[in-house]
This record gives sequence, structure tokens and C-alpha cells, in this order.
Amino acid sequence: MGEGQARRITTLHSQRNLDFPESPAADVTTALERNGLAVQVLNVPRDLRELANRLQEKPPELVFNLVEPTSGHPTLPQDVAATLELLQFSYTGAGPAGLHMTSDPELSRRVLAARGVSVVAGSDDPEGTDISVGLLGNEVLEVFPSHEAGSELLPGHITPFVGAREEKDRIARIVFDALRFRDYGLLVLRLTPSGALWVVRAFPNPSLGRDGALARAAERAGWSYDSIILRVLEEGLGRTGVPSVLYPQLF
Repeated sequence: MGEGQARRITTLHSQRNLDFPESPAADVTTALERNGLAVQVLNVPRDLRELANRLQEKPPELVFNLVEPTSGHPTLPQDVAATLELLQFSYTGAGPAGLHMTSDPELSRRVLAARGVSVVAGSDDPEGTDISVGLLGNEVLEVFPSHEAGSELLPGHITPFVGAREEKDRIARIVFDALRFRDYGLLVLRLTPSGALWVVRAFPNPSLGRDGALARAAERAGWSYDSIILRVLEEGLGRTGVPSVLYPQLF
């Protein structure tokens, strides 16, 4: 790449009938462009061979994989990740193995139980408060302050962990590694009256939109929206051999 030439990034999404300016893909694209990156936006075509052709026409340095399941293709995220792997494109977020595990609740439960983590299974589960926990990074993993699940848009709903804070961080690290998260994620944990923590849900590629639970959790910890997106970018580019700290003034 010549000096001064913008890095080529593709944002890949599956929001076919959504007004683009209001979508997470638009939020991510705007943040990347605001920081000097050249961004191509692609909607996943129904035929993944067409996706391969379109990516190979203008190969990006990194694909921001924002693909979500659709009503007609519930395994679309896994299939797209597998396609990107096959084509040897670097991309953000979890790979096929992590996406497959988290799409199968019983498999996820068994994997986590083998590592000593309690998982809510739908019967004889403890009562408590469900708490959203945002995750960002890989080797250095940011575990953001927690808030009641479903209250992302409401102020003043911070749930203190008191003595469970270290346990929250420990469980977050175990889940992140065991379920093969990458770059970012979101957990819903249940905090019981006794202070025990159970895993309710694990999302390897949660929404990266400005109003998503992950962005809200990170912003509560003092991160700007752009810094969140650029951290994900750094983590993804780091797998390509590009120096990891591209925008030190933002961190």
C-alpha cells in the first residue's frame, strides 16, 4: 500500500429490508470513514459464490463481518465465516466453530460445564438478576461494567457486583476462550442473591450499532463509539500482521 493510501475495509451485513442509515452497518461504516478508512459496503448475496466473486474483485485488507441470521437462513453467520476462511480473507468476530457452538445451547452448556461454569438450562435454575456484560479484545480482554439486561437505553441501571466482580471477570474469560469468541462479545449473566453467577446467554458477534448493548456498556466505561470500532479493527488487522496500534490517540 502506498504512503497516504487509505486502508481498504469491507463492511459485510445481511440487513436486506432495513433502512441502511439506521442500521449497525451504517454506524460502523460511518465510524471507519470518519477515521480515514476506505470502506466498501456489501450486503450478503443469497448465493455465497457471488459473495466470493465480489470480494475478489476488490480484495479488502479486512472484512468487518456484521452478518446476522435471517429467517430463511439461520446458519448464515456460520456459512459466511466459513466462506471467508475458505477464501483466506481476514475478518472480525468469531469464526465458524465459535458461531456453531453458541448456536447450539446444549453444546455450549456442555463445553462450559466441563470448565466449571454454571449455565442456565431452563429448569431448576436459580432466581436472580440478569446482567449484560460487554467484552472487547482478545489477549487483553476488556470486561465492561455490568447493567441489568434489557436496560441498555435506560440511565441509572448499573448493577453493582460488590464481591462478585473478580468472579465476573474470571467467568467472562472462560466463556470467551471456551466458546471461541474473537474480538468482542456479550454475555448475559445471572447474579443470585448469594452472589453466585450463572451464564444465561453468550453472544459471540453482538450488534456493533451505536445503540447496541456492547456499545452502551463500553461507553459507560468511558470509551467513545469510534474507539470501540477501532479496537475491533485493530484486533482484526492484528491477525494480518499489521501493527496493532493504528490510532493510539483514541485509546
